[in-house]
Amino acid sequence: HHHLGVLGGIPGPATFTDDDGARLRLRQQASAVAGATAVVLMRVLLDPAFGLWLTTGTHLEPDREPDGWAFEQRFRAQQNAVHAAISRQVVGPMSWPRFLGTPPNALARFINRFSGLTGYRFGWVDLDDVEPARRDAALTVLRAALLAGVPVPVYLGRPADRHVVLALPGPATDPPPENLRVYDPAAGVVLDVAASSWATGEAAVSGWERLEGVVLPRRRET
Repeated sequence: HHHLGVLGGIPGPATFTDDDGARLRLRQQASAVAGATAVVLMRVLLDPAFGLWLTTGTHLEPDREPDGWAFEQRFRAQQNAVHAAISRQVVGPMSWPRFLGTPPNALARFINRFSGLTGYRFGWVDLDDVEPARRDAALTVLRAALLAGVPVPVYLGRPADRHVVLALPGPATDPPPENLRVYDPAAGVVLDVAASSWATGEAAVSGWERLEGVVLPRRRET
């Protein structure tokens, strides 16, 4: 339970204590990798085998030896590797500039490499200056995904100045909760954000307030 519950979803500092007693704050280890960090934690929540490997270095395949690294080394290496892999998903002749962060369409394509575990396929929904009805419809899909146990990457800001957070599943309540629970890679915290602030552009997570868009899951066709 300790190794598979890396991101427990309780408001406050997001930390993990490894088997040697070292306590690490779960935050992005470099600039411009918030999206990659969110994806790493997203996969931990969805893929127990990946979560076990990330925290212990142990693979489920008996023929693969543990890597002997500390958790912090694997966590940092995964952020860089995932960011590089997402950047390679960008369509075009030029490599994606690191300072522009994580391109959303490429992030969605990368998630779809392991989203079969959820039964969903993810796609970027741009909510920049859209009519309120379209924005509200996207937020309704987001909340439905969270209730189904599926985390959702959310982009705040604008294309040249953006931040990525991870909206986390929570318990189903009636009526729905007034807050959405969010993991913020920049600060390494889990916090509650008023649901109404997503619609009004006042989310206020690590200095970013404006909702740019979401990487929404849709049910895969059978």
